[in-house]
Amino acid sequence: MAQRIQQKRSSIAGKRPDSSYLEPGELALNTNADDPGVYFEVNDGSVVKAGPTYIGETEPPTNIAYGQGETWYDLGNGTFNVYSAASEEWLQAYSAPYGGSMRLLYVGTQFPEASDDLSNDGVARPFSTLNRACIEIARRSILQNRKDDTFAEQFIIMLLPGTNIVYNDPGLSKSDFENDIPNFTENQVLTPETIRAFNPETGGLILPRGASITSFDTRKTLIRPTYYPSWSRFDYTEYPDTLEPRSNILKWTGGSSI
Repeated sequence: MAQRIQQKRSSIAGKRPDSSYLEPGELALNTNADDPGVYFEVNDGSVVKAGPTYIGETEPPTNIAYGQGETWYDLGNGTFNVYSAASEEWLQAYSAPYGGSMRLLYVGTQFPEASDDLSNDGVARPFSTLNRACIEIARRSILQNRKDDTFAEQFIIMLLPGTNIVYNDPGLSKSDFENDIPNFTENQVLTPETIRAFNPETGGLILPRGASITSFDTRKTLIRPTYYPSWSRFDYTEYPDTLEPRSNILKWTGGSSI
């Protein structure tokens, strides 16, 4: 009767073998359908995944460090990434035709794949609104307990052809924002109501300092605000106290341009 031989294995998603579990050249398997993989130990004691490529909106789950050359296709922004053990980070090996630089963000309201979800970083898949691009720039360039100079005046927002929306409605005060807006979750969908809440109480979208807005073709690219103050000559004459105050589409900061 034939003897069945099976490799060391696990069926738990994200579970990887470590060097104490393998000898150099020995194979181990993960048979979970959501995160399958073949692993082996190399002569420096690290464990390398031989395949297949992981596909998901966030980096592969793991209880053991990633190995040199591991690959991940990011569904969130459409990029293909390779892990570098030397720099301990995922490096973009390929991105969609829109771009790939983390300092160049795309906005294309009318593009079917556009999204303001937190899973999207605007690098390979465009944002739906200018607001989301500005939030992303602020998130990347304003550092806590560190100097921001490294990222000053390096971000560009590229508008794709068509009509691009900017929510310039009056926003919430700091205290109201903290009380009314719940904590964000990973891959959360940002609704127009949430995006508007980031604006100043007087309205207008704040363009982060040092950020520029440009486009491929200015004749085919429009910026469309969602808010303008209500005004009429009759109200101005008869009911001046009811007029809404002046507002803005964009509020400029140092080093910003369009």
